Order: sequence, then structure tokens, then C-alpha cells
Amino acid sequence: MQTRNGSPPVFFDPVANDLGKVPLGSIAVETARDDDFVGFVLGYDNGDLDSAAADF
Repeated sequence: MQTRNGSPPVFFDPVANDLGKVPLGSIAVETARDDDFVGFVLGYDNGDLDSAAADF
């Protein structure tokens, strides 16, 4: 659960081989008064984490 506004949390394991694995999880928004983005990304280009022009 993320309760503060800030940079998006990122989990990245450069040595993991996740090919053929099924990601499981859930996403929920427990408020109607926040305007943050919600979601997840399965891949991104180098530099996208700090770029305002990133297009996921």
C-alpha cells in the first residue's frame, strides 16, 4: 500500500529470469478523492523512470 505521493515504486531484478512465469496480484483504489495514476508496467525503455515524456 502506498499512502504518500511520490515517485512511483519500482521493483527490478536484473538477474531474474521471469520468462514463462505468471504475474499475480491485485490493484485497488480505496478513495474517490485522489487523482494519481494507478497501474503497472511490464517493460520500459532506459530513462523512462525519470522522464516526463515516458509513454507506457
